[in-house]
Amino acid sequence: RFYDFVEARTPFGLFLIEWKSWKRVDCPTVTFGTEYVGSYFDLEEAKKGAFEWFSGKLNECHEPDNSD
Repeated sequence: RFYDFVEARTPFGLFLIEWKSWKRVDCPTVTFGTEYVGSYFDLEEAKKGAFEWFSGKLNECHEPDNSD
């Protein structure tokens, strides 16, 4: 890799956050596998964005309990 990066391996795939530290201003980019998640102001925002994106995907898979 030519960029700085952090990665998080999950049972469902790999999160990757990449940025160019040699640039004065660069927005970290988040991908999950080959899917683009977003670009963020800094690394902490990118981590938060990855968490929120992943949480949303998990919520999409959850079926509500209609036993009422």
